[in-house]
Amino acid sequence: MKIMSNINFSNFDIRSLVGPQSHQESFDCDFHVDAGSATIQDNHYCCSACGVKFDGAMYLAQRDNLSLSESVALISRMQKTKIPTEVLPDLKDKLKLYKINQSVNELLREHLQKDNKWAANARDYVFKSRELRSDIVEHAGIGFFPGSKQFIDNLVRDFDAELLENLGLITKSKRDKGYFSLFSNRLMFPIKNKYGQICAFGGRQLEGDRAKYINSSNSLIFQKRNSLYTVPSPTVEKTKKEVAVVVEGYMDVISGTQRADRFDYFAGLGTALNPGQVRHILRSYDEVIICKDGDKAGVNSTLDFIKSHNSVIENNRVSYIALPDNMDPDEFLRNKGQSAFYSIMESALSAKDFVASHALRSASKNSVDDLVEAEALDSFGIHP
Repeated sequence: MKIMSNINFSNFDIRSLVGPQSHQESFDCDFHVDAGSATIQDNHYCCSACGVKFDGAMYLAQRDNLSLSESVALISRMQKTKIPTEVLPDLKDKLKLYKINQSVNELLREHLQKDNKWAANARDYVFKSRELRSDIVEHAGIGFFPGSKQFIDNLVRDFDAELLENLGLITKSKRDKGYFSLFSNRLMFPIKNKYGQICAFGGRQLEGDRAKYINSSNSLIFQKRNSLYTVPSPTVEKTKKEVAVVVEGYMDVISGTQRADRFDYFAGLGTALNPGQVRHILRSYDEVIICKDGDKAGVNSTLDFIKSHNSVIENNRVSYIALPDNMDPDEFLRNKGQSAFYSIMESALSAKDFVASHALRSASKNSVDDLVEAEALDSFGIHP
């Protein structure tokens, strides 16, 4: 596809995509684990270890799992130039899905305000139980998916049923020719990609014995393993923040955004945190704090992450904290307040100190001698 000639790459510095590290003589490659093998040469991203040589469009496509057409369109937007007509046909399918998600989200937000007991229950949860402000709820785009058949029938009437199925918003019934939705009677959280497009939804069950949280299934515009949930602060979004905090759930992200906006917050989407997600955040922040719930499961998941991935992330820029009293970040902020949260974030531990504190001493109940500690740390891939 001869589309590159329509973009003036001579005026586009690939360093604006790669980030601050690209101004160093060499830096870690984005596409594999190998320290210091990447460089910028002749406005191309090059790696001596894996052999890639990407111009800006190809680099962006490979890094963010985009089609080349999407990448070209995004760079055109960055340069404030017209998107080449050659790429438009390739964009149509994804644009249709983004537009459906946007339109459905607007309906869900409207239904959160409806005068019925189910919507009222959802509002009570948001405003009373979780103590969220209306401006944060509006900013996060939180909505409610009604459980009525009429609502689903209206979706099928107004949108392409096959595309709604592809997005995971509805499912065809095996008993009849109708549709139902796993999101029915759930509080809904729109999940946006880094370009602000709604690529998926998360839904929280408010009553009953169904799974508490579900997410959209993978689709043409959404891959759960590669995605993160975040809500930028509505009041300080233009201020560059140095620290990002990785938490566990939607409400942790939103509560942090409302109550402790010194940081930006990110959460995984029902899958274990992976190093690619952490490296993605580190492109935009100086430091990442991984803040897990303070219960045994939270501590163990942090230890599992360190043991599995410690060797493939920049440990001098990643620290760890497990909140006290088995609290999650939302509970901690509502009960202890902003100052206490900032204080505990300042006490976040290095990988080595977190392992020594939570894995070794919890096993012995006392101090651990140097030899035992060195052997145990080595099992986590942590070396002096």
